Amino acid sequence: MIKILEDSHCSYASFELLKDNPEFICLTSLRNNNGQPFEASSLGRSAGITGSRTARIMQVHSDKIIEIHSRCDLSPPAPEADGIIIMEPGLFGIVSTADCVPVVLVNAGARAAAIVHAGWKGTCAGITGKAAERLLTLTSGKPDDIRVFAGPCIHSCCYEVGTEVVTAFEKAGLNLEQIMTGRNLDLVRANLLQALDLGITDISSSGFCTACDNDLFYSYRRENTPHRVHTIAGFIPQGGRKHPCFPDTLKIHKIDPLMQKGTDRCRCRLIV
Repeated sequence: MIKILEDSHCSYASFELLKDNPEFICLTSLRNNNGQPFEASSLGRSAGITGSRTARIMQVHSDKIIEIHSRCDLSPPAPEADGIIIMEPGLFGIVSTADCVPVVLVNAGARAAAIVHAGWKGTCAGITGKAAERLLTLTSGKPDDIRVFAGPCIHSCCYEVGTEVVTAFEKAGLNLEQIMTGRNLDLVRANLLQALDLGITDISSSGFCTACDNDLFYSYRRENTPHRVHTIAGFIPQGGRKHPCFPDTLKIHKIDPLMQKGTDRCRCRLIV
């Protein structure tokens, strides 16, 4: 289920990826049409998370993934990377996007998660598959233990690419028939297929296209904006504050159209 919410800090989408585990959170900030874009720290405050518990990276469109095993691993400066694996509940990873895919991977039994920033270069390099492999290894998990979710990003309907991109995917040995329609690249499918290739079948997408749903999200392709939305994911410690999306002070934003729209989309599964 998806809820579109706002509080005194931020407007954001809450994705309920683990129905039976309210201690896992996955939130994406929305665009702020009334002022400056929301900062990642504002999204963290909405979730009740301090900056000292969040892992940030300097995104460089790579396939590099860092591991966070304790708060000792959060020391600045932020490393150059595009993926974060969080092995300790109470710590969280954040990525920033404006068309690229924020991919969230979860092993509920191990209470471990990963979050990935997948642009076309990272997708071509297989960053989602590499994050899934690393998470499986670190948690001694099986493919059935992992859930993979692609958050709001540009969809193939709005993502025409040039020869450079097509050639790169061909050289990487990827099946263009599965991820291209004419000149349009399907980044969601390209990333989720990497998980499927590992035997992971619990895969889904938010359904939101940042270019089509530009009233909710920033889109570099559509508006050449420097602004970004932020996605945060991780487990709250057992016995800690429960899911941040249900405090008494919270209000639902545009509840009727967006709640229904989001609920429908979150139930969609990848068709291959």
